[in-house]
Amino acid sequence: MSDRLFERNSAVTLGSRKSGEALKITGLRTVFQIEKNSESFPNTAKITLYNLSKNSRAMVSKEDAFVMLEAGYGDRLETLYVGDVARAYVSRQGADWVTTIECGDGRNAIRRVHVDRSYAAGTDMKAIMQDVAKSFVEQGKVALGSMIGIESKKTERGDVLSEMSKDAMDRLTKNQGLEWSIQNNTLQVLPKNQALPAEAVLLTPATGLVGVPVLRDVNEGTAGIEFTALILPGIAPGRLVKIQCDQNQSVNGLYKLEAVDFVGDTHGQSWYAEGVAVTL
Repeated sequence: MSDRLFERNSAVTLGSRKSGEALKITGLRTVFQIEKNSESFPNTAKITLYNLSKNSRAMVSKEDAFVMLEAGYGDRLETLYVGDVARAYVSRQGADWVTTIECGDGRNAIRRVHVDRSYAAGTDMKAIMQDVAKSFVEQGKVALGSMIGIESKKTERGDVLSEMSKDAMDRLTKNQGLEWSIQNNTLQVLPKNQALPAEAVLLTPATGLVGVPVLRDVNEGTAGIEFTALILPGIAPGRLVKIQCDQNQSVNGLYKLEAVDFVGDTHGQSWYAEGVAVTL
């Protein structure tokens, strides 16, 4: 296994989108469970910090509080998760003060953002979908990522959108066979049979693949695999993964990642990603 996969490390930033305050925390024991997928509901996380200072604990109670978790090896850290704080609580475990934070990626935007627009007949559907996406950016402080595969098709009649932006985006993407989600506070739209335009994450025993991937049916009979790897932040819904496993060459190939769960403990044994990916 590559030397770059040793010396696991993490950093947590606590902040408020309302006030603009942010505090980066390093060196503390950090335990986390993260669930990510390509659906339009918020990706969830539970992040536990040991012996966080009183002032730092106060940050998660601020209005529109958020958490950013970076993970990696040595000083090579990348963003693993960004989410809005849904609930936070403190408990005493022996000599330790333990702060647990439950989060949802894009949670506030999905729950709050509303679109109110009217369109004349002949409006480009691509423009309508872009307007809905912009509502997340302008009202929900979500970044705009890749928007791929949207058909440029004229509407036959006028239309009025007055609804939650999530509902509008669900309907518009479904009509075009697309999927949308918020990943690390960034909105992305993709065809269901296409991955993000980024280099595939190579998974081999040398780069972090653990054990042998298993072939399985995913999403109503679509062929795919399940795999376990060490935590690599590049493993994210919508990304391409390239499997190379000499122990079972039938699983080798390119796949689009549909879902991944991360489990980590900077002071324990857990430091894994469990992914589900489909054949393209």
